[in-house]
Amino acid sequence: MLKFLLLIGVIAAAYYGYKYYGRWQEAQEAARQKQAEAEAEAARLHRQQAGQPPAAPAGSSNAAAEMGGEDMVACPGCGTYRPVGAKGPCETPGCPTTKA
Repeated sequence: MLKFLLLIGVIAAAYYGYKYYGRWQEAQEAARQKQAEAEAEAARLHRQQAGQPPAAPAGSSNAAAEMGGEDMVACPGCGTYRPVGAKGPCETPGCPTTKA
């Protein structure tokens, strides 16, 4: 009987310990999130007071390069965008720079 009660006690201690640990982790994450938001707001206010433009949203710093984007230039005749360094004339129908 004593072994059974001891087993129940160990299981209960493990269950409640795990539950407490999960709550503690959630509280830590909430505190980190709150701190990050406060730092971001302080930085925004500092930039605003210094007359600097607002920062780009997180994750958008160089998204085109990360996705394999390339630089483009407008055709002087029709305005269609082409890759920088494209060889040959613009192939857009009706473009005045297209050689017939």
